[in-house]
Amino acid sequence: MAASATAIGATPRLSFHKVNGSHSAEMSEITKIFQRVLEPLYGSQTKALQQIEESRDRSAFLLYEESKPVGVLVFKNVPSNEYQALGVSNSIEIKSLFVDHAAQNSGKGFGSRLVDKLYEELKKMELSEDGVHVTVSETRSESLLFFQKKHFQIMHAWDGRYQPGTREFLLSCPHRIRQQAAIQIRSHVLPQGVIFEISRAHIDSIHGFVKGIRDTFISASKDSSVFLWDLTGQKIRTVDEGEPLHTSDERWVTALLNQQDRYLCTGHRDGKLEQWTIEGDHIKNIPTIMPTFAHVSNRFNTNRITCLASGYSPSTIFIGFPTKFDEYHLEENQYKSKGELYSNDWVYAIHPFSEDCVFTVEGASAHLRKKEGSMWKEEGSVIPEESRYFDGSSQKMQRPFISSIAPINSSTSHIAATLFSGAVKIMDIEKKVEVARWQEHVGRVWQVISLSDGRIATCGDDQTVKLFDIKEKASTKNLAGFPAPVQALLNPKDHMVITGCGKNQSSGEAAIRAYDLRA
Repeated sequence: MAASATAIGATPRLSFHKVNGSHSAEMSEITKIFQRVLEPLYGSQTKALQQIEESRDRSAFLLYEESKPVGVLVFKNVPSNEYQALGVSNSIEIKSLFVDHAAQNSGKGFGSRLVDKLYEELKKMELSEDGVHVTVSETRSESLLFFQKKHFQIMHAWDGRYQPGTREFLLSCPHRIRQQAAIQIRSHVLPQGVIFEISRAHIDSIHGFVKGIRDTFISASKDSSVFLWDLTGQKIRTVDEGEPLHTSDERWVTALLNQQDRYLCTGHRDGKLEQWTIEGDHIKNIPTIMPTFAHVSNRFNTNRITCLASGYSPSTIFIGFPTKFDEYHLEENQYKSKGELYSNDWVYAIHPFSEDCVFTVEGASAHLRKKEGSMWKEEGSVIPEESRYFDGSSQKMQRPFISSIAPINSSTSHIAATLFSGAVKIMDIEKKVEVARWQEHVGRVWQVISLSDGRIATCGDDQTVKLFDIKEKASTKNLAGFPAPVQALLNPKDHMVITGCGKNQSSGEAAIRAYDLRA
């Protein structure tokens, strides 16, 4: 239960060991790690290991989890002006910073611990350096992303510096940039009604929010990070973060669930499903059953967890994939049932009505499904697929996929739905009729949420948030001026809406704004 989960998720003991001497245990460990991890990527590491062993101009540390080495940090201990002509001067060079067995160790914050250790050691040395820098190959996109999240900026790119046809990037983080980045809440005059704005909440599109406990909320992003915030916009902690040398395109956080204010569940593009305490401590990885045949879209989406939903029982969750969904019991640690689609569609949303009846969004239509044994059988279409529409961005006719749903309130059978065609509609799913429809958004509508006063809020590619009332023929409020498409919404308490943006292409940032809807 909650207490045992916390015990399971208790933080293991971490410690740093300095690498000294040719015959030390740490030197033996770092040699094995370099030969196994770095040699296949960069060739012989003999010279690098010899320089670490001599310890003349560099320092090396191993991060241990209990008795097992899990991270490597090597950095020069003399400031360099090697790249002064490129705008990087009096700077400490990071030679190696990565997490060993990154796939299984991702989400434990080891990469961040290595960065913190670097700054801790530099402070002790009192070198009066102006910052730190690192070079990263374009083939290591996950490492590029990691350092950018740590406020490193690309200063230069060399073509074919080490490998023909491959760019090598110089990234730098001056201390002044790091200090400025620590102040995340924007200080300039905000639009009317904005409570706070976090201009660089993530460095890629925000995929979703859920409520936390004690006036907190949680954000998840395409940048593979999950953060816990309070309702003033202050970051409380990093829950999850992709590590260097771990493929980032597969680590997008694509689904997020607050399970009964007890657990947090995160789903990823590669099919990985993780369980955390609601405070953000890791409990375990939940084994997933991948779809049996490939989806027609991008190969990375074949095993993508498309949605997570609470089951009718407080201990079960639903996991949506392309072509199927499963029901999993968190306490019994086993799968209870599954549903299979007869088409190549994603399961975008799941809403349980009873222990044996669920409402599912499957591509561009929605269905009721009844449980028969361990299978969820389709009972019929509730929201039929609409005609194709012309998508201006792709210049093609497209299917009007349903992106999200939200029950209006618990006492009615009304459900709001948003479509990629720009439509927002409300369906009576008992009568199977449309009771309201608006066509105000331009482009894809990404999410709908139900507000406490009976209205709904929607967001979309047109960089707006709109509020609708079933009794009105037009939107009742329009929030505009966002720096990028708005892709996520949350109503953490009365009159407050939190918005999450996609990546702003000019700034490389994804912002969070909170609004007081009474303003």
